[in-house]
Amino acid sequence: MRTFYMIKNIFLILCGEDEIKRPRSRHLLFMLKRQSQYKIIISWFSSFIVHPDSSESSRIAHYLIKHGILRSNILLEEQSMDTLGNIIFSHHITELLLKQYHHISTITLITETFHLYRSQRLFSCIFNHLLKRYNLQSYFMGSENQEL
Repeated sequence: MRTFYMIKNIFLILCGEDEIKRPRSRHLLFMLKRQSQYKIIISWFSSFIVHPDSSESSRIAHYLIKHGILRSNILLEEQSMDTLGNIIFSHHITELLLKQYHHISTITLITETFHLYRSQRLFSCIFNHLLKRYNLQSYFMGSENQEL
């Protein structure tokens, strides 16, 4: 008898966070304390080369793994260099997950609060058919990169 691994939630985290404070990553870690069946898509290579030896998404993945997230739950999207690319390239990964796992019910986009409106609009346009076809609920979470 085969055991099937189910996932119920997809978390899409857009990079660009403060690497010391890590507000998006910490927000995600807090949310995952109540979750058990999920995949995380971390989206972005970089819009500028700060660390030429690694992508920003791989550095966030390393941080999450260091804090107890299994590497098998993390998917890296490393082609995008702007918000539109984040959404388009993550759409493809999401569609593959939806075809593979049939019990996904939610997708949550996490980005900086300042960046949330634009990300949400792009997400809604590009993901609309997936949300309808797979009867997905979408959520949008903002986190602050800096203290006010």
